[in-house]
Amino acid sequence: MNKIRNRKNNKGFSLVELIIVIAIMAILAGILIPQFVKYISSSKVSGDIQQAENIYNAVAAQYADSQGTAPTGMSYNGKMYEVTPDVAEALEMGKAAPVCKVDSSYKFAYSCSDKGEVAVYLTKEALPTTGKTYAADKDTKISPSIEGADKTKWKK
Repeated sequence: MNKIRNRKNNKGFSLVELIIVIAIMAILAGILIPQFVKYISSSKVSGDIQQAENIYNAVAAQYADSQGTAPTGMSYNGKMYEVTPDVAEALEMGKAAPVCKVDSSYKFAYSCSDKGEVAVYLTKEALPTTGKTYAADKDTKISPSIEGADKTKWKK
């Protein structure tokens, strides 16, 4: 009878059991957190590549629809232009300029020749005012994958 009473009074976990559970949780966190951070970084890269593909498709479609005549705020002279809110609206991509997720100091830019050859870029150059172009040295070209000076940031 005494043993039954002792079993009923023994409630909860011992200190050793709690320490073992905490140690197991710490080991799992040590394994899973780096994988989670890597996954988040990979998803940002995928998002930037997808955004570049969207810009590429929108510029190419706009060129085809307009038969080589650029809408207001855009140009097809082969020089590189920032994808500004005006350009994003002309491309029917919304009213805001797309933002680079991997590194916010980069801006999306496009170029389209008079023959309809489209390229999309990520660049750190200072933003031009309307109608001015970027210099010829582009940081990163995305067509269809990301290449350029900082390509390690955009590895998939």
